[in-house]
Amino acid sequence: MQTRSMATVVTAMTAATALALGVEARAQGDGRAIEWKVSEGGNGHWYALVIAKGAVSWSAAQSAASGLGAHLATVLSEPEDVFVFALAETPAAWTGHFGPWLGGRQIPRTGEPLGQWEWVTGEPWDYVGPDETFPNNGGAGSAIDENRLHYIDFIRRWNDLPESGYGLRSAIYEWSADCNGDGIVDYGQCLDGTLSDVNSNNIPDCCEGGAACPCAGDADANGVVDAIDLAIVLARWGSAPKDYPRADANGDGTVDAQDLAAVLSAWGPCGE
Repeated sequence: MQTRSMATVVTAMTAATALALGVEARAQGDGRAIEWKVSEGGNGHWYALVIAKGAVSWSAAQSAASGLGAHLATVLSEPEDVFVFALAETPAAWTGHFGPWLGGRQIPRTGEPLGQWEWVTGEPWDYVGPDETFPNNGGAGSAIDENRLHYIDFIRRWNDLPESGYGLRSAIYEWSADCNGDGIVDYGQCLDGTLSDVNSNNIPDCCEGGAACPCAGDADANGVVDAIDLAIVLARWGSAPKDYPRADANGDGTVDAQDLAAVLSAWGPCGE
Protein backbone atom coordinates (compact mmCIF):
# COMPACT_ATOMS: atom_id res chain seq x y z
CA MET A 1 0.00 0.00 0.00
CA GLN A 2 1.38 3.39 -0.96
CA THR A 3 0.58 6.45 1.11
CA ARG A 4 0.95 9.83 -0.57
CA SER A 5 1.11 13.18 1.15
CA MET A 6 -1.42 15.86 0.19
CA ALA A 7 1.42 17.89 -1.31
CA THR A 8 2.46 14.95 -3.50
CA VAL A 9 -1.09 14.48 -4.74
CA VAL A 10 -1.46 18.15 -5.60
CA THR A 11 1.89 18.16 -7.40
CA ALA A 12 0.89 15.10 -9.44
CA MET A 13 -2.51 16.57 -10.19
CA THR A 14 -1.07 19.89 -11.28
CA ALA A 15 1.65 18.30 -13.42
CA ALA A 16 -0.73 15.90 -15.14
CA THR A 17 -3.26 18.59 -15.90
CA ALA A 18 -0.58 20.94 -17.15
CA LEU A 19 0.23 18.48 -19.92
CA ALA A 20 -3.24 18.98 -21.35
CA LEU A 21 -4.10 22.46 -20.22
CA GLY A 22 -1.42 24.28 -18.26
CA VAL A 23 -3.23 24.90 -14.99
CA GLU A 24 -2.80 25.55 -11.32
CA ALA A 25 -4.96 23.57 -8.89
CA ARG A 26 -6.52 25.53 -6.06
CA ALA A 27 -9.02 25.00 -3.28
CA GLN A 28 -9.84 27.66 -0.69
CA GLY A 29 -6.60 29.39 -1.60
CA ASP A 30 -4.24 26.65 -0.38
CA GLY A 31 -3.79 24.62 -3.57
CA ARG A 32 -5.57 21.52 -2.30
CA ALA A 33 -8.67 19.56 -3.18
CA ILE A 34 -11.12 19.43 -0.28
CA GLU A 35 -13.78 16.95 0.77
CA TRP A 36 -17.43 17.77 1.34
CA LYS A 37 -17.60 15.48 4.34
CA VAL A 38 -20.56 13.23 5.02
CA SER A 39 -20.24 14.12 8.70
CA GLU A 40 -20.94 17.74 7.73
CA GLY A 41 -23.97 16.92 5.61
CA GLY A 42 -22.01 16.44 2.38
CA ASN A 43 -21.68 13.64 -0.16
CA GLY A 44 -18.09 12.59 0.55
CA HIS A 45 -16.92 13.90 -2.83
CA TRP A 46 -13.74 15.94 -3.34
CA TYR A 47 -13.55 19.28 -5.19
CA ALA A 48 -10.83 21.62 -6.44
CA LEU A 49 -10.74 24.94 -8.24
CA VAL A 50 -8.41 24.65 -11.25
CA ILE A 51 -7.10 27.80 -12.93
CA ALA A 52 -5.57 27.67 -16.41
CA LYS A 53 -2.75 29.91 -17.57
CA GLY A 54 -4.92 31.06 -20.47
CA ALA A 55 -8.39 30.69 -21.92
CA VAL A 56 -9.81 27.18 -21.79
CA SER A 57 -12.92 25.80 -23.46
CA TRP A 58 -15.51 23.79 -21.57
CA SER A 59 -14.58 20.58 -23.40
CA ALA A 60 -10.86 21.05 -22.72
CA ALA A 61 -11.58 21.56 -19.04
CA GLN A 62 -13.78 18.46 -18.91
CA SER A 63 -11.17 16.40 -20.76
CA ALA A 64 -8.41 17.49 -18.38
CA ALA A 65 -10.62 16.66 -15.40
CA SER A 66 -11.34 13.21 -16.81
CA GLY A 67 -7.61 12.59 -17.17
CA LEU A 68 -7.32 13.03 -13.42
CA GLY A 69 -10.18 10.72 -12.52
CA ALA A 70 -12.54 13.66 -12.01
CA HIS A 71 -15.24 15.56 -13.91
CA LEU A 72 -16.46 19.12 -13.99
CA ALA A 73 -18.50 19.69 -10.83
CA THR A 74 -22.16 18.69 -10.88
CA VAL A 75 -24.28 20.74 -8.49
CA LEU A 76 -27.36 18.84 -7.38
CA SER A 77 -28.65 20.90 -4.45
CA GLU A 78 -28.41 24.29 -2.81
CA PRO A 79 -26.06 23.05 -0.04
CA GLU A 80 -23.72 21.62 -2.69
CA ASP A 81 -23.99 24.86 -4.67
CA VAL A 82 -22.93 26.84 -1.61
CA PHE A 83 -19.99 24.50 -0.94
CA VAL A 84 -18.81 24.50 -4.55
CA PHE A 85 -19.14 28.25 -5.04
CA ALA A 86 -16.96 28.86 -1.95
CA LEU A 87 -14.06 27.46 -3.98
CA ALA A 88 -14.57 30.17 -6.60
CA GLU A 89 -14.34 33.05 -4.16
CA THR A 90 -10.86 34.13 -5.22
CA PRO A 91 -10.09 36.85 -7.82
CA ALA A 92 -7.86 34.51 -9.82
CA ALA A 93 -10.88 32.35 -10.68
CA TRP A 94 -12.57 35.11 -12.66
CA THR A 95 -12.10 36.50 -16.16
CA GLY A 96 -13.98 39.77 -16.09
CA HIS A 97 -17.26 38.70 -14.52
CA PHE A 98 -17.00 35.14 -15.87
CA GLY A 99 -16.33 32.50 -13.22
CA PRO A 100 -15.45 28.78 -13.31
CA TRP A 101 -16.88 26.15 -15.61
CA LEU A 102 -19.29 23.61 -14.11
CA GLY A 103 -20.34 20.22 -15.47
CA GLY A 104 -23.65 21.19 -17.06
CA ARG A 105 -24.34 21.24 -20.79
CA GLN A 106 -27.32 21.72 -23.03
CA ILE A 107 -28.52 18.60 -24.85
CA PRO A 108 -28.04 19.15 -28.60
CA ARG A 109 -31.11 19.85 -30.73
CA THR A 110 -33.43 20.47 -27.78
CA GLY A 111 -34.19 24.04 -28.80
CA GLU A 112 -33.04 27.54 -27.99
CA PRO A 113 -32.88 29.63 -25.95
CA LEU A 114 -33.80 27.29 -23.11
CA GLY A 115 -33.47 23.75 -24.40
CA GLN A 116 -32.87 20.82 -22.06
CA TRP A 117 -29.80 20.48 -19.86
CA GLU A 118 -27.83 17.57 -18.43
CA TRP A 119 -24.90 16.85 -16.13
CA VAL A 120 -21.78 15.19 -17.52
CA THR A 121 -22.32 12.34 -15.08
CA GLY A 122 -25.92 11.66 -16.09
CA GLU A 123 -27.20 12.63 -12.65
CA PRO A 124 -30.74 14.11 -12.49
CA TRP A 125 -31.08 17.74 -13.58
CA ASP A 126 -33.42 18.80 -10.79
CA TYR A 127 -31.76 21.75 -9.04
CA VAL A 128 -31.16 24.82 -11.24
CA GLY A 129 -29.40 27.38 -9.04
CA PRO A 130 -30.91 30.47 -7.43
CA ASP A 131 -31.25 32.62 -10.58
CA GLU A 132 -34.57 32.36 -12.42
CA THR A 133 -33.06 33.96 -15.55
CA PHE A 134 -30.90 30.89 -16.27
CA PRO A 135 -30.52 29.91 -19.03
CA ASN A 136 -31.00 32.90 -21.33
CA ASN A 137 -28.79 32.16 -24.36
CA GLY A 138 -27.37 35.68 -24.24
CA GLY A 139 -30.79 37.26 -24.06
CA ALA A 140 -33.33 37.87 -26.78
CA GLY A 141 -31.93 38.04 -30.30
CA SER A 142 -28.60 36.32 -29.63
CA ALA A 143 -27.31 34.39 -32.64
CA ILE A 144 -24.81 32.33 -30.59
CA ASP A 145 -25.82 29.14 -28.87
CA GLU A 146 -24.81 29.37 -25.22
CA ASN A 147 -24.91 25.80 -24.02
CA ARG A 148 -22.32 25.31 -21.27
CA LEU A 149 -22.63 26.10 -17.55
CA HIS A 150 -20.53 28.37 -15.33
CA TYR A 151 -20.73 30.89 -12.49
CA ILE A 152 -21.09 34.60 -13.28
CA ASP A 153 -21.06 38.06 -11.64
CA PHE A 154 -18.91 37.11 -8.61
CA ILE A 155 -21.92 35.58 -6.88
CA ARG A 156 -23.61 32.19 -6.75
CA ARG A 157 -25.36 32.72 -10.08
CA TRP A 158 -25.45 30.24 -12.94
CA ASN A 159 -25.04 31.33 -16.54
CA ASP A 160 -24.84 29.75 -19.98
CA LEU A 161 -21.89 30.42 -22.30
CA PRO A 162 -20.76 29.00 -25.64
CA GLU A 163 -18.20 26.20 -25.68
CA SER A 164 -15.31 28.66 -26.14
CA GLY A 165 -16.14 30.54 -22.96
CA TYR A 166 -15.10 34.04 -24.13
CA GLY A 167 -11.71 33.73 -22.42
CA LEU A 168 -12.88 31.95 -19.26
CA ARG A 169 -9.90 30.19 -17.67
CA SER A 170 -11.03 28.31 -14.57
CA ALA A 171 -13.07 25.25 -13.69
CA ILE A 172 -14.18 23.33 -10.62
CA TYR A 173 -13.31 19.63 -10.64
CA GLU A 174 -15.16 16.96 -8.67
CA TRP A 175 -13.99 13.47 -7.72
CA SER A 176 -16.95 11.16 -7.10
CA ALA A 177 -15.92 7.73 -8.43
CA ASP A 178 -16.21 4.69 -6.16
CA CYS A 179 -14.88 1.90 -8.38
CA ASN A 180 -14.84 -0.77 -5.66
CA GLY A 181 -18.31 0.08 -4.35
CA ASP A 182 -17.31 0.44 -0.72
CA GLY A 183 -19.17 3.72 -0.23
CA ILE A 184 -16.04 5.87 -0.05
CA VAL A 185 -14.83 8.06 -2.93
CA ASP A 186 -11.69 6.61 -4.53
CA TYR A 187 -9.82 9.93 -4.56
CA GLY A 188 -9.80 10.13 -0.77
CA GLN A 189 -8.66 6.53 -0.46
CA CYS A 190 -5.81 7.08 -2.91
CA LEU A 191 -4.95 10.19 -0.95
CA ASP A 192 -4.70 8.53 2.45
CA GLY A 193 -3.16 5.30 1.15
CA THR A 194 -6.04 2.95 1.88
CA LEU A 195 -6.03 2.09 -1.85
CA SER A 196 -2.78 1.92 -3.81
CA ASP A 197 -2.34 4.39 -6.71
CA VAL A 198 1.23 3.94 -7.92
CA ASN A 199 0.80 6.01 -11.09
CA SER A 200 -0.88 8.88 -9.18
CA ASN A 201 -3.83 9.19 -11.56
CA ASN A 202 -6.39 9.13 -8.73
CA ILE A 203 -7.77 5.76 -9.88
CA PRO A 204 -7.00 2.83 -7.56
CA ASP A 205 -4.56 0.35 -9.07
CA CYS A 206 -6.88 -2.55 -8.26
CA CYS A 207 -9.63 -0.97 -10.39
CA GLU A 208 -7.28 -0.51 -13.34
CA GLY A 209 -5.54 -3.87 -13.10
CA GLY A 210 -8.53 -6.10 -12.59
CA ALA A 211 -7.40 -7.28 -9.16
CA ALA A 212 -9.81 -7.61 -6.26
CA CYS A 213 -10.10 -4.33 -4.38
CA PRO A 214 -10.44 -4.16 -0.62
CA CYS A 215 -14.04 -3.78 0.53
CA ALA A 216 -15.67 -2.16 3.52
CA GLY A 217 -14.48 -4.07 6.59
CA ASP A 218 -11.24 -5.25 4.97
CA ALA A 219 -9.00 -3.43 7.43
CA ASP A 220 -5.73 -4.95 6.21
CA ALA A 221 -6.70 -4.51 2.52
CA ASN A 222 -5.88 -8.09 1.49
CA GLY A 223 -9.17 -8.75 -0.29
CA VAL A 224 -10.66 -10.92 2.46
CA VAL A 225 -12.65 -9.91 5.55
CA ASP A 226 -11.74 -12.31 8.32
CA ALA A 227 -10.64 -12.65 11.95
CA ILE A 228 -7.56 -10.50 11.34
CA ASP A 229 -9.75 -7.57 10.30
CA LEU A 230 -11.97 -8.13 13.32
CA ALA A 231 -8.94 -8.02 15.60
CA ILE A 232 -7.66 -4.84 13.95
CA VAL A 233 -10.99 -3.09 14.46
CA LEU A 234 -11.32 -4.15 18.09
CA ALA A 235 -7.72 -3.16 18.90
CA ARG A 236 -8.30 0.35 17.54
CA TRP A 237 -11.74 0.92 19.00
CA GLY A 238 -12.57 4.59 19.59
CA SER A 239 -9.58 5.90 17.64
CA ALA A 240 -8.77 7.23 14.18
CA PRO A 241 -5.93 4.80 13.38
CA LYS A 242 -3.03 5.88 11.18
CA ASP A 243 -1.55 2.40 10.82
CA TYR A 244 -4.77 0.78 9.57
CA PRO A 245 -6.98 3.61 8.25
CA ARG A 246 -9.38 1.07 6.73
CA ALA A 247 -10.37 0.00 10.23
CA ASP A 248 -12.57 3.09 10.06
CA ALA A 249 -14.72 1.43 7.39
CA ASN A 250 -17.23 4.26 6.99
CA GLY A 251 -14.63 7.02 7.08
CA ASP A 252 -16.28 9.03 9.85
CA GLY A 253 -13.06 9.48 11.83
CA THR A 254 -13.68 6.93 14.60
CA VAL A 255 -13.59 3.14 14.81
CA ASP A 256 -16.90 2.16 16.37
CA ALA A 257 -19.90 -0.14 16.16
CA GLN A 258 -20.63 0.82 12.55
CA ASP A 259 -17.17 -0.32 11.51
CA LEU A 260 -17.57 -3.55 13.45
CA ALA A 261 -20.87 -4.12 11.62
CA ALA A 262 -19.08 -3.57 8.30
CA VAL A 263 -16.62 -6.33 9.16
CA LEU A 264 -19.30 -8.79 10.19
CA SER A 265 -21.58 -8.09 7.22
CA ALA A 266 -18.77 -8.41 4.66
CA TRP A 267 -17.20 -11.57 6.10
CA GLY A 268 -15.36 -13.59 3.47
CA PRO A 269 -13.72 -12.66 0.15
CA CYS A 270 -14.43 -9.14 -1.11
CA GLY A 271 -16.82 -9.03 -4.03
CA GLU A 272 -18.72 -12.19 -3.10
